[in-house]
Amino acid sequence: MAPAHRGTGIAAALVSGIADWATRQGTDRLWLDVHEDAGPARALYRRLGFIATGVTVPYMHDRSRSQVELALSLAGHDR
Repeated sequence: MAPAHRGTGIAAALVSGIADWATRQGTDRLWLDVHEDAGPARALYRRLGFIATGVTVPYMHDRSRSQVELALSLAGHDR
């Protein structure tokens, strides 16, 4: 996210909208992969309720680096 937009709530609004849509589709969990070195992004996703699943996958642009899988439970999310 561009620095000028950080802290504005845009990411939270986007994740909320996706969660609403996914819940209406009958999905109970969202997943995403984030680069191991993307500390600010990982912190943002943690604040939004995502947790690390313990799964890592190679980063497609540099197979010596990893992406960390995060998941967000939608249990109890309004449908």
